[in-house]
Amino acid sequence: QGYFHMVSRNVFIVDDLFRLDELQMKIAVDFEGLPFETVGGLINHLLGRIPHKHDVCRFENVSFKVLRAKPQKAEMVRITIEK
Repeated sequence: QGYFHMVSRNVFIVDDLFRLDELQMKIAVDFEGLPFETVGGLINHLLGRIPHKHDVCRFENVSFKVLRAKPQKAEMVRITIEK
């Protein structure tokens, strides 16, 4: 399932297991065709490594900031849709 919380119109908090297909429906960003199923998988790919707390990466007009991480994965992520 995954955790999803809307902070404001353009800011969301999710956990690393939140599915990209569900995120796509909520924030209207196209993640179709990517070889990842979760936000955590996308972040690992964008960074090219296991994420650490405070890491930031981008996909199109979406910024992902790791709020909490374990040694082997991100746990909580802030998503900001930039205009």
